[in-house]
Amino acid sequence: MPKGGKRNGAGRPKGSISLSTRAIMESAASGGELPIAYMLRVMRDEKLPGIRRDRMARAAASYLHAKVLADPLDEEDAAAEDAAEAAALADAADAAKDAEAAEVAQEGADNT
Repeated sequence: MPKGGKRNGAGRPKGSISLSTRAIMESAASGGELPIAYMLRVMRDEKLPGIRRDRMARAAASYLHAKVLADPLDEEDAAAEDAAEAAALADAADAAKDAEAAEVAQEGADNT
């Protein structure tokens, strides 16, 4: 009989809520208005100053909308640019070595 390790069906199912989280959610719901509902109410209240409404909108946005990820095509373009830059630097280094070798050879020929 195996001991330890991963077993199929073991543990809490993915996406389920733990007992402590469930208790927190129930106490928040029974206590009246949830924080996100408060933020949305303040954001929509036209009688309040615009700066406060803007701050609430900014705070609520992170809970209601997904963050925009970097475009994978941009990353590929950046990688291609980096590779081209590395190749250009390598070519420049090779050219510098060749020029130095030619200079040393010329000095040797001048000294003889």
